[in-house]
Amino acid sequence: MHEGTLVRFRILSVIVALCVLLAPCSLYASVQVEINGLSDELRQNVEAFLELKRRGKDNTLSDTSVRRLYVRAEENIRQALRPFGYYEPQINSHLTQTDAGWLASFDIDPGRPVLIQEIDVQINGEGQSDPGFIALVNESGFAIGEAIRHDRYDNFKIRLAELAAERGYFEAQFTRHELIVDQAHYVAAIHLNFDTGPRYRVGAIRVEQDFLADRVVMRAIDIQQGDYFNSKRLRGIERALFDMRHFSLVDIEIKPDAETKEVPMTIWLTPTRRNLWTLGGGYSTDTRLYLRAGWENRIVNRAGHRTSLNLRLSQPKQDLLHRYVIPFGKPSQYLTIATGLIREVRGDTESKRLEIAPIDTRPWGGWQRNLYGIFQAEYSDIAEISFDDIFIIPGIQLIRTQWNVDSKPTKGYKITAGLRGSSDVIGSTTDFVQANVRSATYVPLKPTLRLYLRGELGITAVDDFNQLPASQRFFAGGDRSVRGWGLNELSPVDANGDKVGGQHLIFGSIEFEYDIRKAWSVDTFFDIGNAIDSFSDPLEYSVGVGARWRSPLGLIGLDIAQPLSEDGRGLRLHLSIRPDL
Repeated sequence: MHEGTLVRFRILSVIVALCVLLAPCSLYASVQVEINGLSDELRQNVEAFLELKRRGKDNTLSDTSVRRLYVRAEENIRQALRPFGYYEPQINSHLTQTDAGWLASFDIDPGRPVLIQEIDVQINGEGQSDPGFIALVNESGFAIGEAIRHDRYDNFKIRLAELAAERGYFEAQFTRHELIVDQAHYVAAIHLNFDTGPRYRVGAIRVEQDFLADRVVMRAIDIQQGDYFNSKRLRGIERALFDMRHFSLVDIEIKPDAETKEVPMTIWLTPTRRNLWTLGGGYSTDTRLYLRAGWENRIVNRAGHRTSLNLRLSQPKQDLLHRYVIPFGKPSQYLTIATGLIREVRGDTESKRLEIAPIDTRPWGGWQRNLYGIFQAEYSDIAEISFDDIFIIPGIQLIRTQWNVDSKPTKGYKITAGLRGSSDVIGSTTDFVQANVRSATYVPLKPTLRLYLRGELGITAVDDFNQLPASQRFFAGGDRSVRGWGLNELSPVDANGDKVGGQHLIFGSIEFEYDIRKAWSVDTFFDIGNAIDSFSDPLEYSVGVGARWRSPLGLIGLDIAQPLSEDGRGLRLHLSIRPDL
């Protein structure tokens, strides 16, 4: 090849390469879509149907593709409006090429809606008098004179079929299902005839397992042969069996019998791993480095007993706790024998104690009720004054939890309320009565924004506060209390300025949490509270900002708080790292 030809070939190659590299900039364009004249609900459905809107987001459409999708846009819009009863919309559209790409604008008049003129909904068969079907028909949402909604019609049919399956009408069927639209006269008629057929009853119940006594398993099965079949009750049985913590798999097999109109069922139970070992730890500005280790035997014997031993070590608190759980009655009813060796430093107090407590746990309305009696032998060192106490402390605790999810709730609440006390009449060395209420509430404001409210109130009535042991006194401050102060830093002081704890406790927190990414959130907060001897004592308060990262190892949180109630106090950093090891 001649040198001149070679040079021209290289120049041509460069030009071709540049054309290839620059081709995306010239062949592809962005698409902006404007929709006017519709309500938010109609506009959102049109946007969902409009191919030009959906596919134009990624800026990879060629000019030819944009024009082709624009031609189809009118039919997309008509399809989107038809389910809402608008069959004859007026559409004025324009497609304009701009410096930034393409602009497609649609001015839409939905027109006259098709109205419901006739409603004929009939439930036949045994379900005709079933309260479930009566309520569902009353809540159908159909009304004479309203615009027809295809989605409501379709959803109502689905709900009828689902209710029949849930309540044991295994032969249910539609004998008529019509939605007749008269576009010429803008009216529609609904005809739905649903024959439920007979309602099946529960047949023989068989439980397949060999590691627990049958009477233990049957506590969770609150359905008997001959009862009407109800799948909701089966789901409740499944949850109750899992709550027993003895099973890794619960499989309920049903086989409706058309001849007997019964539903025999077999419950297959797979045992969980008997021994569970846990090891964890972390760091926080409150506890510094902390470690925890635990062991649990979840199937001690055929009676379903459980036992566990947990060790927790941190700078302010060390404890060794043993629990032996004896189930009785329903799965949510059990007796726990708890034993603990505890050493705890709070403020200028130290508590070393042995606790032995039988705890009767059972449901009470929508609450969990814990009724207990604590035998406590305690050594207290309060500002270098030490004394021993022996207590018998009867008490009651009520817990109510309504979270949308357990792991990372974004809606709901938890309330814990307790009342306990002791008296020399039952052999204690000090008379006192103590009430305590704690609450936490999530209020969703937007999908990524929520309000988090926390509060606590503690009240103690005691003849001689100086005789109250260290474990029964209140302190405030720290990562999970009034931020801006250290752990248990807020407390009444004695004549020497030592923090000796208070008779009462008040705490409240208002926090706004905002999710910035899937595993990241930021927050702003206002905390107020104190441990006090009188409700006329002043409260401390602070404001701050924070961040949370749900890392693969666990939750990492950082808060920066500024006290406002005490002059001269600077910013305080609160760091918490809670990995699972």
